[in-house]
Amino acid sequence: MPNRIAIVGNAPTEEDRSSLIDGADYVVRFNNAFGYGDVTGTRIDELYLINCGGQPLEWLRSEAFWSRDYLARTSYITLPLAAPNRQPSLAIMDNGIGQSVNCLNFEWDMRAALRPLGKIVRTLASETFSAATNALCAQGANGAQINPSTGYLAAFACLERCARDTSVDLYGFTFAGWGGHSWDAEKAWVLDQQTKGRLNWHPT
Repeated sequence: MPNRIAIVGNAPTEEDRSSLIDGADYVVRFNNAFGYGDVTGTRIDELYLINCGGQPLEWLRSEAFWSRDYLARTSYITLPLAAPNRQPSLAIMDNGIGQSVNCLNFEWDMRAALRPLGKIVRTLASETFSAATNALCAQGANGAQINPSTGYLAAFACLERCARDTSVDLYGFTFAGWGGHSWDAEKAWVLDQQTKGRLNWHPT
């Protein structure tokens, strides 16, 4: 088990944290990996890629995305939302059936796109996703409207599986962005875990 884990968010920052991040035993990044190769370093061991909604659709239709350096370097790729079945969703969009992209899960499309890279691809267990959602409810989020952010899910899953004495550092988290996430509840959860000694949040 790693002694120190760095989870790197996508909030823009000019401060160079590369030596701190690259010095960790295990580095988790997600989605477009802001600052990779620059102010947030180059180490990557696990990459979370959101697999629902418009962002994965954009990636699937972009040849350039799949040749990015951090995709080549990571050992593990985690898709946070397990699909209810193995049906690819890209065909649904291309056939013009009219289903909203926000309702589609692209897990199996992304697995197919990632297969040539030879990576270990996994999804979060449904129990982990449910526990993460319940934790946000406990922090005041509306249970009927919770859409956990990729970064929050990465942090929650990390604490769930690592030893209690593991040092977990969060960089590049501002708890702002897309209006569908419960940012106040996610920030409250992080501060609560910091108070308990489970992680260290380094504000941007």
